[in-house]
Amino acid sequence: MSSEEQTPFQRRIGERDVFRLAIRGHAMIEDLIDAGLRGALIGGASSDIMKLQFSRRLELARSLGLIDANTKRLVDELGRIRNEFAHGRTDDLRAERARALVDPLKKVYPGLVGVTDNNPMANIDKSTPIEVLRSALMGGYVAVEAAFERAERERGERDAALEAKRMQDAIRVTLSQMLESREEASE
Repeated sequence: MSSEEQTPFQRRIGERDVFRLAIRGHAMIEDLIDAGLRGALIGGASSDIMKLQFSRRLELARSLGLIDANTKRLVDELGRIRNEFAHGRTDDLRAERARALVDPLKKVYPGLVGVTDNNPMANIDKSTPIEVLRSALMGGYVAVEAAFERAERERGERDAALEAKRMQDAIRVTLSQMLESREEASE
């Protein structure tokens, strides 16, 4: 796939510097969560909601049913790693720290683990720390994106069902009024 065909996230995920990968990859997931909240809340998300700490906005997305608990756990762990880099508590991702991402990632994608040797998830336990981080960022981004697309589709279906119900009610009232008028005219 050429760089022109890649999404901005796919271009970012190829970053070779672990610091930049952790910071920028998490920022893209945060942007996705924020966009999803804006789309899910009637009238969009207020500026007060968008000023909340990311962990609170993430919890709001989970509480609204926009993402599941496993996705939240993965994104939380990515956030902790991002914060360790951003606040100078680390300047490298050690193997034991990267392993903290493996379990949440496997819980988000249980059906993918161990399916084939060509599957990067099958060998995630043997991957380098930056490969684990890259896989976790990709997994988190895709899980959040898919969850928000599902929520939007379900919201559209609910809205369509409500509109159909309103139309049925309006037709029922109109028919009832027509029958009453006809009965009055025949008397």
